[in-house]
Amino acid sequence: MVLIPEISENYYGKKRFALKSDVERALKFTTFLSCAFIPLFTVCGEEIGLIVFGSYDCGKYLTASAFLVPFIGLSGITTSILNSVGCEKRALVYCIISGVLMLLSVWFLPKFIGIYALLVGFSFVYVLTTILNLMLIGKKCPEKPEFTGFFLLSAVLTLPAISLGAIAEKLLLKSLGTFLCTALCTALVTAVYLVCALGCGLADIEFIKSEFRKKRREKRAEGV
Repeated sequence: MVLIPEISENYYGKKRFALKSDVERALKFTTFLSCAFIPLFTVCGEEIGLIVFGSYDCGKYLTASAFLVPFIGLSGITTSILNSVGCEKRALVYCIISGVLMLLSVWFLPKFIGIYALLVGFSFVYVLTTILNLMLIGKKCPEKPEFTGFFLLSAVLTLPAISLGAIAEKLLLKSLGTFLCTALCTALVTAVYLVCALGCGLADIEFIKSEFRKKRREKRAEGV
């Protein structure tokens, strides 16, 4: 979100390559961060439902909706990007279309799939909006942002974390109990995803370190 004013400035200043870079950074960071939650909710969704809501069914619903997490983030950031480049009306139209489809889903589908009708509705709200927004962003940017490959690789890298996390959950749940098992599995799936991401070049550890060092210097300067 910090990049949004800069994106707007680059767009109206016709800085095509800077605009491409900023849009890619916003999309990739959102994807990288949100995909880290897919293994967590997929593996530990039922346990989280029991701990937070006291309901096994809530946990099952959380597990089923795990795939939506990156789209929730991307729909928000892409809508903000479109607003910053003068496409507020188109972004609003997309939101209205997806909202209408959601209402139709929750009206007609419950008798067929029950509460999961809401999940279908959310898919229209977040997945459809993300796709439409990305298509329009591609048209508005003189240099088209390269993002599809990054998104697909991020999604694929959640699979090893989910697999190892599911095995660990089966082995640890009975012996350690719900809370401790959830805590350990959360740490495991997050670590596996981050290691895979670093290994495949999705994240640059040196860049992360430099950002932390820069933050420390800024805090010291503010203290002075």
